[in-house]
Amino acid sequence: MNSRFVLAVAGAVCLLFPRPIAAIQFNLDTMRTELRLKPGKSKRIRIKVTNYGETPIRVKPSLSDLRIRLDGTPEFIDLGSTTWSLKDAVVQTVQPFVLPPRTTRTVGLKVTLPENAKGGRYGAMLFESEALSPPGKKARTSTVTINIRLASLILIDVKGTEMYKAEVPAFKAFHEGGKIKVQLSVRNGGNLLIRPSGPIRLINGSTQVLTGELHPKRAVLPGDTAQYNIEWPDTNIAKGTYQIVTEVDYGGKEILGAKAELVID
Repeated sequence: MNSRFVLAVAGAVCLLFPRPIAAIQFNLDTMRTELRLKPGKSKRIRIKVTNYGETPIRVKPSLSDLRIRLDGTPEFIDLGSTTWSLKDAVVQTVQPFVLPPRTTRTVGLKVTLPENAKGGRYGAMLFESEALSPPGKKARTSTVTINIRLASLILIDVKGTEMYKAEVPAFKAFHEGGKIKVQLSVRNGGNLLIRPSGPIRLINGSTQVLTGELHPKRAVLPGDTAQYNIEWPDTNIAKGTYQIVTEVDYGGKEILGAKAELVID
């Protein structure tokens, strides 16, 4: 897949009253599935759900669309909410099910891209678990159940329709609180998820003084803007005028360059 994407999976925890408390131990074998499919083509996805605990759990699968916040964390929203929604590409056939202790179940999904599909489709299959009372035991109404939600990301590039486009709308540096701070924004103007990477350098004339890297796990969805923040301590940095430069590789043919001036006095 051209768009290199590594994204930490978010687990949402809800406290619901009144239910018995239980230690839920369940996991997914696949936290991310990446596909490149031609329009009109299909492929099946299989995700294994395992209950490692001693208590049966009820698992509710559901499809979700994906957004990425400015800080790089994922946000799961209603299906059909984005232009890169999975709504027209993934058929969910799995109903809620009970998973006994020490048991694994494979959940299957079918991905079928429309004939006119372009760009990408990005979202997730969410699995929400709820602990059940063991057989023969009654639930106590004075305690709490912990519901855990895990996400398996589904990332699809539509082969042959890729358009890579990006720009740097803002790049600045300033000296504050004993630190040199750099802020860089990258906007994704294409139709695929991108993962910008590259160095940021503090230069004095022809001398490289400090170097940093864009966050290696930040991904930017089509139409979105990501903000990167880098800080260096100003220890042993002499007063004067410096240049901050960057070269951003986002997967396209060209490398984006940007430059800013920094005065330390």
